Amino acid sequence: MKKIASKNTTLEYRSYIAFAMRRFVFNCLLTSFLGYCILGCSSTETAAETVKDSLLLPDSADEFPVSKENAEITYPFSFKDEMSMVIPGGYYDKYQSEKYLKQKFYGLVFDSFTMKYSVEKINEAPDMLNSQDENGDIGYYWPLMFSASTKCLYLFSDNIINKPMPSVTNLIKEPLFLTDSQVYDYVGGDRKYRLKCMHSITKDGSLEYMTNYRLILKSTDKNGRDLKKTMLSFVPFFDDGRVEILFIGDLDGDTYPDLIIDNSHKYTGNGISMVFYSSKASKIKGMPVPVCRAEHGTFKSEFDENEGC
Repeated sequence: MKKIASKNTTLEYRSYIAFAMRRFVFNCLLTSFLGYCILGCSSTETAAETVKDSLLLPDSADEFPVSKENAEITYPFSFKDEMSMVIPGGYYDKYQSEKYLKQKFYGLVFDSFTMKYSVEKINEAPDMLNSQDENGDIGYYWPLMFSASTKCLYLFSDNIINKPMPSVTNLIKEPLFLTDSQVYDYVGGDRKYRLKCMHSITKDGSLEYMTNYRLILKSTDKNGRDLKKTMLSFVPFFDDGRVEILFIGDLDGDTYPDLIIDNSHKYTGNGISMVFYSSKASKIKGMPVPVCRAEHGTFKSEFDENEGC
């Protein structure tokens, strides 16, 4: 009887172990399945948020793939035309002036005496000139010099920048031009950012040309976890021009840094110059996207063909 009891006890113990193992395997499979579902939903939501919002790069990629289709195209190359960015001090034609008179503007103002920036509502309208162009249309002038030391650098229609900010910090002390593999780190809101440049060198005899220039922005959280990576600028070639970062700071009031970048590929300023990148306009938290390019004055007087800018 003792042997039978011992044998039965052993069988029961083995059955219990087998049952426990099956339950453990089932729980592991169930946990993995639920985790896959959650991650899958999260990935789908993230992908949906980023569609057509910015030229996002894979986390493992540092380069913008250059193909025959885009080798001659600079980036950014098109805008929705929902916001105006104007460089004051130019001479504007009738079409431009009528457009601006219908809009409300905020300006990025710089005081060279205190070396401080601010965002201010602009109430001054363009002034009419006492000269005409070849079509007989009157031109307009918009200087926006508030004092000997204070002037407006850029004007923005109030679609995105729509409130005054008495103090704005520029995170760069002077225009920034990055060359191959150079980086620039800065912090804004709850993000850390790194700007990185990559380009190629093309040789033509004794001359060397910078080609396939890419300016990449990467964001991480305060713990260093990678969040997003996007390309801000791509220029296939330069003709004595260069990509200059002119301003990094919060202009739209969402605590995340915005950027103003000059993407001129030619020394004359041709190309997509003075682009405003806004984080507030982005669907991706903290990651700026190109919103608009600066508009220059196009008016030329019949008396002075060099007038205008």
